[in-house]
Amino acid sequence: MQTTEPARRPTAERKRDALARLTTERDIWLSTAHPDHGPHQVPLWFLWDGRAVWMCTNATSATARNVRTEPRVRLALPDTFDVLLLQGEAACFPDKEVPRGPADAFTDKFGWDPRAEGRAHLFIRVTPKTVRAWRGGTGAPRESHHARRNLAGVNAPPQVPVRQSGHRTTADGPSAGATTSMTWPSAVTTTSLPPHVRG
Repeated sequence: MQTTEPARRPTAERKRDALARLTTERDIWLSTAHPDHGPHQVPLWFLWDGRAVWMCTNATSATARNVRTEPRVRLALPDTFDVLLLQGEAACFPDKEVPRGPADAFTDKFGWDPRAEGRAHLFIRVTPKTVRAWRGGTGAPRESHHARRNLAGVNAPPQVPVRQSGHRTTADGPSAGATTSMTWPSAVTTTSLPPHVRG
């Protein structure tokens, strides 16, 4: 059987795809760690403000405890075929101290205002330092040419270099299709609770 390799997405298209997903998707996986308690991972609702990811969790959750102790985190959108991974440092804002703009935008997106809840919540802002994106799987498009470009604009921070290398997605992650690494400078982050704030 003969297979053909689909056309590679141009760099600008890859960036547009990543930013569109950050703008429109609802759920993101947040991975944290604590020196005494080890790694922790939880899905949360998120808001992309054009520069950073905003999430919210119970102020007494394991997630809140971890990011206060170790702010370095990883984020992942929940699609193993169209992978988008972000790495950065978390900044924490108690619900009574969070900037109004992002908190109001979060409320508008989800119809839920953590600031109005009876228990304390913690807003978490992550400004990505590294963004990795690839599409893959058996028979999936290969996006494997090498490039380094400035991807400023389209609601992204300026000076966004991109590094692309060959990888293909497997059940364990990239091993041989395409990776796009975008380094974004830091310029500017179970109980009866609903799923989006369990942590």
